[in-house]
Amino acid sequence: MQKVIGFQLEGDFAHFRKPFSTTSPLSFSLPPKTAISGIISGIFGWEKNSYYQKLRSPEFEISIVLKKPIKKIRLGLNLENTKKGMIGRSPTRYEFLKNVGYEIFVKTTNRELLDGLISSLKEKKFVYTPCLGLAMFLAKVKFTGSFSCSALTSDKKVEIDSVIPSSPEIPKFFSEPNLNYYVEEIPAEMDNDRQVTKFIKIVFNPLCQKIPLSSCNYYQLNSNGMERRSLNVLFF
Repeated sequence: MQKVIGFQLEGDFAHFRKPFSTTSPLSFSLPPKTAISGIISGIFGWEKNSYYQKLRSPEFEISIVLKKPIKKIRLGLNLENTKKGMIGRSPTRYEFLKNVGYEIFVKTTNRELLDGLISSLKEKKFVYTPCLGLAMFLAKVKFTGSFSCSALTSDKKVEIDSVIPSSPEIPKFFSEPNLNYYVEEIPAEMDNDRQVTKFIKIVFNPLCQKIPLSSCNYYQLNSNGMERRSLNVLFF
């Protein structure tokens, strides 16, 4: 039975920039896998652009559980070209996420990486301070424990706690049409030149409600600590 670890990321604001938005930057609704990889890289203090090959599927996968409803706001920032002193200012409207909360689960075949991450999260020893997309949005990080991970298959209704990596057959599995579902395409992998090599579509409920599926392959996580928890999740 494989071991999985979990940690929470919270903050007042976040911004995970969509690469196609330029003059008025927009944000993904939750941290892409590339952003989570960057946070983990910063925790260990790895060299910039050196970790993309280390944190790739299927050796490294994550699952994301929304802990707080998704709220987006627009604010204006006065950007300044610091190379030219006081000139070159440009007022820009940004889309930000407000009052965010996510629980991240990490599944990896690299035991050294897993043990190192557990130690760093428990002791809160980070080489670089974790942030939520932009350096000014510092993240509150909390280790939530180690979990046993079981791969299961069900042909009955299953409530999934995490966001769902979409595939062509997934939409027909949704069994409760009164729930709202959002679909968003996010970066999953990058090369050493920071070019996105893989995108993935995810399905989620913006109000943190569980997503019921009528049949699927999924993972059940059970906590190994004093607080007993059980979650049904999908990894990507």
